Amino acid sequence: DVAMLHFSQVFPVPTGAAALLEKAEHIVSVENNSSAQFTRLLATETGIPIRHTILKYDGLPFSVEELAERLSSAVKEGK
Repeated sequence: DVAMLHFSQVFPVPTGAAALLEKAEHIVSVENNSSAQFTRLLATETGIPIRHTILKYDGLPFSVEELAERLSSAVKEGK
């Protein structure tokens, strides 16, 4: 089972985000930048560590296949 949480604004972090993240067995942040800015902000604001980050910063969007493979790898690492 996989769930997705999308943030349409980055700050302030929406009320209730921490409660949703606390329910997750694995948290994987996906960002199109090189420094994981939102991942750090989210961890700071919620107090919940985010151990897996998938970054892409070549100006291209993620393909479905690429993201599926990288998510699978991140979840396997977390076990």
